[in-house]
Parts: sequence; structure tokens; C-alpha cells
Amino acid sequence: MVQRGGRSQPYWDAWREILKRPLPEILDLLAEESERMTALRQATPFAGMLEPAQRWAIYQRFNLERAAHG
Repeated sequence: MVQRGGRSQPYWDAWREILKRPLPEILDLLAEESERMTALRQATPFAGMLEPAQRWAIYQRFNLERAAHG
């Protein structure tokens, strides 16, 4: 677990704000090809917090939701 104030703190803060948004906005951001979102995708808030099966379930749901809204 990352301690507060560590190098990853800005990424955690950014993800916290993103995950407060409505789902369609989150999905758009997840697919965005910007430098910021590319960096944030490298620091997923799910790594180390969830079991692999839980993470894959989230990714699967993301793909289903994206297809439904896309």
C-alpha cells in the first residue's frame, strides 16, 4: 500500500476525482488518448487492492458498458 504523500499520491488523488464522475464520463476518460490518461492508466487504482479475478470482472464490465454507450 502506498503511504500518503508518496510518489504515487498524485495518481491516487486524480483517480479519486475521476471515479466520482458519472459512468459515461469515466468510460470516456479511460479510453482517452492523452498523455495524462496514459500515465494514469499505468497507475491503476485497482492494482494491489483487488484480487486478479475482481480486477478482470471490472475490466469486463468496462468493456460491456463501453460497447453499450459507444
